[in-house]
Amino acid sequence: MNLMEQTAAHPFRVLMVFAALILFGGISLFQLRLEELPELPLPVVKVVADLPGYPPAEIEQLLTIPLENALSGIQGVTRMEGLSKNGTAAVTLQFDWDIVLENVTLEVRECVDEIYPFLPEGVRKPVVFTDSLSDRPVLRLVCIPREGAPWEDLYFALKYDLTGRLKEVPQAGKISIAGLQKPELLVETDMTGLYAMNLTLDDLAGYLGQFLIDLPAGKIRDVRRERLVQISSGIQDPEGIGSLRITPGSSVKFEDISHIRYAPEEATSLFLYRDSRAIRIDIYKNGSAGTLQAALAVKELIPGINRSNQNLYTLEILEDASSGITDSIKSLSVSLVLGLLSAGGVLFLLYRNWRFSLITSLAIPVCMVLLFFPMFLMGLSLNTISLLGILIGIGMIADNTIIVLEELSASADRTPGGQGKILRRITPAVVSSSLTTILVFIPPLLIPGVSSVLFRDLIYTITLLILLSLITGLFWSPGLFNSLGKVSPGPLKESPGAGKVKKLYAAGLFHLLRKCRRRKGAVLAVYGGIVLLLIPLLYSMSLVLAPDEPSGHVRIRQIMPGDWTSEEIRKQAGTLIRLMDEEFHPSAISARAGYDRESVRQRAEKDSFLNIVNYSIGFSTTRTPEDIAEIRSFLIGRGYDRIQVEKETGTLESALSSPSKPLELPLMPILRFYPRRDEMAAASLTAADLQNTLGAAIRGIPAGEVPYGMEKIPVRLRAREEYRSRESDMEDLRIRSSGGFIPLRELGFLQKTYEPASFVRINRGQGEMDRATLEAGSFIWLYLFALVLMFFVLAIQSGSLKKALILMSCFPLSLLGSLAALKICSFSLNLYGFIGILIMQGTVVNTGILILDSSGKGSLSTLLAVSIRRFRPVWATVLTTVVALLPVLVQSLIQGEPAGAMAATVIGGMLTGTPLILFFIPLFYVSGRAKDRGV
Repeated sequence: MNLMEQTAAHPFRVLMVFAALILFGGISLFQLRLEELPELPLPVVKVVADLPGYPPAEIEQLLTIPLENALSGIQGVTRMEGLSKNGTAAVTLQFDWDIVLENVTLEVRECVDEIYPFLPEGVRKPVVFTDSLSDRPVLRLVCIPREGAPWEDLYFALKYDLTGRLKEVPQAGKISIAGLQKPELLVETDMTGLYAMNLTLDDLAGYLGQFLIDLPAGKIRDVRRERLVQISSGIQDPEGIGSLRITPGSSVKFEDISHIRYAPEEATSLFLYRDSRAIRIDIYKNGSAGTLQAALAVKELIPGINRSNQNLYTLEILEDASSGITDSIKSLSVSLVLGLLSAGGVLFLLYRNWRFSLITSLAIPVCMVLLFFPMFLMGLSLNTISLLGILIGIGMIADNTIIVLEELSASADRTPGGQGKILRRITPAVVSSSLTTILVFIPPLLIPGVSSVLFRDLIYTITLLILLSLITGLFWSPGLFNSLGKVSPGPLKESPGAGKVKKLYAAGLFHLLRKCRRRKGAVLAVYGGIVLLLIPLLYSMSLVLAPDEPSGHVRIRQIMPGDWTSEEIRKQAGTLIRLMDEEFHPSAISARAGYDRESVRQRAEKDSFLNIVNYSIGFSTTRTPEDIAEIRSFLIGRGYDRIQVEKETGTLESALSSPSKPLELPLMPILRFYPRRDEMAAASLTAADLQNTLGAAIRGIPAGEVPYGMEKIPVRLRAREEYRSRESDMEDLRIRSSGGFIPLRELGFLQKTYEPASFVRINRGQGEMDRATLEAGSFIWLYLFALVLMFFVLAIQSGSLKKALILMSCFPLSLLGSLAALKICSFSLNLYGFIGILIMQGTVVNTGILILDSSGKGSLSTLLAVSIRRFRPVWATVLTTVVALLPVLVQSLIQGEPAGAMAATVIGGMLTGTPLILFFIPLFYVSGRAKDRGV
């Protein structure tokens, strides 16, 4: 007894095997990670090096160009971009999508290790890192300080208490804080008094550093124990430093010539919530955790943190990456329920038998639960891409079950041998139709590009669903069919409406077969006329790579003058926020500028300057292009001409789209000192002496560290503000030479200039490439590759070149419906739509396969009989697919989601292609044949 007969003879055993597999699938569901997007490393490697204090022009010569020269020999680089900023150099290497990122990253690290010894002294070891599509915060919190809360208390509460509690969450990883300033101890000195004592800031810092000691001196050992000897000066606060004498034996103390105070360090980042200063906290997940699990774990802590710190701050959720996942799960649940009900209703109307409808409808959730087990074994996650694959697959799961049950119900032989014979007969056609659907996904996986990488999870998901539907249709469905008893005493009943449509089809096909069997030209002319409709449709479609995702957020980018202080920038940003709040009443609004001092990634960004402010404005509804234009006009009318207003793109859209054209950065004001050679030589001074003097007066000199709260903070000496505010103040500063102190104005002159805040070098590639255009062009080649592959597969399956060509004629007919559906629904032909076309064409060709496979080499009357007999199961599979996908399409149209393009192409292609195929396949098959008495 073969396997098919075993299935018919022992249905209970079959159902128990599937019950065990369903149990594995249910358990696996709770083990899958829930993500917004797949783990997709971008083919980009960045190298960042720091040389503090150097301007962009020197950074370019000292760091950027040497790093580019060292990295230029790496194979596979399609684009190299060097960014030179004040104190920082960043080199970005872009590769093709088919590279092995781990290998090229290792090669980049080796090149950096080789060049590092030859870089200027003082350069920190360059950092090498990569980016990922899923490398974004799972939660973005805003910390709103309480009015009057001391900033130093806020610093330690956030830096240690809050981050400590967040890191206790196993799923939480890196934490980035923007808008928080570390305290430091400033010793601002009266330079006139210092000159009078023949001292410089270097002298003062060196002497002070000898007292700021807290270091081990060694170990001593007594009889039983070993002890560490620690030397501590005991100086820990401004009073301790102020009481020190500035030199041994001097009666002058530090407090006599210096103002000593705690102050926040120089700001590198700024964050506003509404129009008030706040702090932004970005929380990332660790590598093994899922986005949803990490976000839920952190959100559980927020109420407790707020209660214990209510006198200092309040935490609110600004952005939640897990919300997209929960929305997708809700959408899946709604679509699944509606799809099941709709599919069951359609099947009942067509077959008027509740057992048939029940078995077919149950096949959908059975396959979906079974899917989770191989997904777990393959390490796939549940994300918006794989969930979309499940949604699309809902409509295709029941196809094989419908065909199998139709054949079993039509047979009067209920013996295991008879049913095994039926299953063996129908298996080649079912397997063939499933394989053709699967094979259309091979080209996207083989052709390098973002489509193969990004939609790999979707392709795997749909492929697994089709394979499971094949196994379910051949084994589970017959098993349940026999367990429930005979579905009907004879052939399944037809509803009156379905019977009338079937009779009309039979009459129309009979008439056409008689008229057109010798008129091959007429058939081809009608077919060609229909296909020609594709030309205007294709020309009217917008072909893009990145889907236009709906967004209720608007992003504004404002360029402020380069010589503004952080306080002036904050006030101006607060003014714009208040204007937007009063005019448009957004649900949320915040502003960010600069970079987190401890974040290498943020330092390497092009717009990480304090005078480039990025506003995020959230609305309760999706913003249209007209809304964005209105905001832009409003701001320009209020005098904000250096702004960029655009829709805030999602993670997927921003990763695939070309970068927006940056605004022209303002020039950075520079006060440059030009020394006179003769005077410098006479005083025996060098340019390095000038740099040390000016740097010490303006930027300051670190003298050591003192304990403060839970950490040590730097002690920095610099000149008082009146010695470093104006151009004349700079000229009054003095430098010590062999002949005494000489004013800087006698050694040279100051000149005001304006220089770029950064330099960008593009050494390979096409500059700011239009990635969308480049990738969209590959759609055509990908589609042609799929067609050629499908032709070979169909020729092998059918064993006939003629049958393969006839089956290939299905594709233009269905493509016409897909493009028309995209046009009607106002979708662009993006990646979602293109994958939908591949899915649809792999499905719609099954209609032709079933007709030609059953007709064999029979007469025309046999072909007519087969076409009529296949009419109902064909439309049953089509309508179950369509009604299952309709909820997906409707939700996408309501919410403006671009993923609906996939559902639209499948629905449009099947509704248009199937009726045309039901006529043209028989007509092409009989065209030119001799007269057949059976017709």
